[in-house]
Amino acid sequence: MEAVVKVFISLALLGAFGLFFRLYNALVVKPEKLRSILRKQGINGPPPSFLLGNIKEIKNSQSKAVKELIH
Repeated sequence: MEAVVKVFISLALLGAFGLFFRLYNALVVKPEKLRSILRKQGINGPPPSFLLGNIKEIKNSQSKAVKELIH
C-alpha cells in the first residue's frame, strides 16, 4: 500500500512539473522567441505587461489612428 502512495505522489509531481513546463513554454519562451525574431527584422513595440500584454497600447494606437482619419 505504501508503494502505491509513493507512485501516486511521484506521478502527481511529475504531472505538475510537466504542466508548469508547458505553461512556462507557452507563456514566456514562445512569445519572447517571437519578439526576438521580430526585433531582428526591425519591428519594435512596447514591452508587454504580465497578464494583458500590449492590449492597452494597441487600443490607444487604434484610437489615435481613427482620430487622425476623421480630422
